[in-house]
Amino acid sequence: MKVAAIPVNEKERQEALNNYNILDTLPELDFNDFTELAAFICKTPIALISLVDHSRQWFKAKVGLDANETPRDVAFCSHAILGDEVFIVSDSLKDERFNDNPLVVGAPHVRFYAGAPLKTPSGHKIGTLCVIDHSPRELSSEQSKALKALARQIVNQFELRAKTEMVLLSQQLLKTSPIAIFCKDYQSGVGKYVEWNSEAENLFGVKRENCIGKDDYCFFPKEQADFFKIKDLETLKSGQRLCIDQEPVDTPQGRIICRTWKAPVNDTSGAPRYLLGISLDITKQIELEKQLIEAKQEAEQSAITKSAFLANMSHEIRTPMNGIIGMANLLLGSISDPGQIEQVRILQGCGHALLDIINDVLDFSKLEAGKFEFERLPVNIDETMSDIVHLLGVRANEKGVNLSYKYLSGGPAWIKGDATRIRQILTNLISNAIKFTEKGAIDISCEAVRSSHKKWRIQFSVKDSGIGIPEHLQDKLFLSFSQVDASTNRRFGGSGLGLAICKALAERMGGRVWVESTFGKGSTFSLHSRWHAWCVRPH
Repeated sequence: MKVAAIPVNEKERQEALNNYNILDTLPELDFNDFTELAAFICKTPIALISLVDHSRQWFKAKVGLDANETPRDVAFCSHAILGDEVFIVSDSLKDERFNDNPLVVGAPHVRFYAGAPLKTPSGHKIGTLCVIDHSPRELSSEQSKALKALARQIVNQFELRAKTEMVLLSQQLLKTSPIAIFCKDYQSGVGKYVEWNSEAENLFGVKRENCIGKDDYCFFPKEQADFFKIKDLETLKSGQRLCIDQEPVDTPQGRIICRTWKAPVNDTSGAPRYLLGISLDITKQIELEKQLIEAKQEAEQSAITKSAFLANMSHEIRTPMNGIIGMANLLLGSISDPGQIEQVRILQGCGHALLDIINDVLDFSKLEAGKFEFERLPVNIDETMSDIVHLLGVRANEKGVNLSYKYLSGGPAWIKGDATRIRQILTNLISNAIKFTEKGAIDISCEAVRSSHKKWRIQFSVKDSGIGIPEHLQDKLFLSFSQVDASTNRRFGGSGLGLAICKALAERMGGRVWVESTFGKGSTFSLHSRWHAWCVRPH
């Protein structure tokens, strides 16, 4: 047995077959009639409409055979689809291609076969109309012509069936579409509606029966109808799809705003004739966007007002507060009674704490309002860190906590950035470490890694041996007005804004701040300068 060759265009042939969506469908009377007629004309007991799939031949219609399909490699039709003419095997037992074929030596005992290819309009042979007999015989020229004619009609029936399905599908889509769809015919130069779906009825308030065959001037104001026509003709002339982002349309229910897409559709000669349109009501969306813009403007104005208020209030509060702190300093120099000295120190500490809170609130307000400005000036790392350690070392020594600083690698001596903001972040991180460390040490380190010739990644770390932070509470640390728990505020004080400000400042400068901590063993807070634009000068 010789297996038929695979057509060179097999992939495209399979696609052409699949496009008909006919494989494994139920029997249909129209196709059954074709097999009855073929068997009658050719005087054979068996006639089939056989469709050749990738691995089988499947019978859409049949006469005189019980099987629904056979393997492709034994199918006579696999040979028939390789040519354009009727493929005839007069006596299969005398043909070396088929004399040992299972369909010949066994049921249905094919001795005579004639198959007319089913050729699609694109030229692909997807199967055959074939007739089969159990005895050798010939096919007359008239019978052969009739078989070819029937094969053409079967393909026409496939095409009609597919088009009918597409029409039904299109109608269903038009009916159920949540978007208004319409179509105008511009053959006469006047755009008369030929399609107007149910959603178009709902959107524009015009019934389909009152719209078909009429133009826009029949139910829209002249000014709008003129505009629609101008855009239609512009689309047809350009041959390109057009989008009108905000198109006002007057309807019986009032004015709406639509987003409309228009596209040209050619007739059979290739000339632009139809105008296909899709409209979507965006009235509520426009109103919502307007409300969001107004709300944003109000929020921005509120932030500006709040920032100005806090700036003025902080100034008004700072002045007397600095006076109180200054008078407390003078009192300390003029009294000798230990009890009074302790009372004045408490007053002095409360004044500093309140001033710190005022500064935090003002900084946070500025960050929210986007009013913070950052400098890019040369900053000496060692000098900056030495100043901070010297300033905060006194407080650490008072608690018996050792405060140390080390530059871990041979990085740059200078970087370009905002010294004030770098100092503010590090001062806050170190102050917190001192506040929450009762004994032990606080180690401050700086590590630099070169990323290019004059750019470095700088990381500052503050490691303490303090109380530590439970892992599930660490995310709260950098939230505004947040502390690990209420007892922390009662015991250590603070506004809960310090770390939130540090985080915001670091991010504004292209970096980040994070924490690594073990509860009861201490914490490490780090500032990583991921902004690679810090230019440097060599050591």
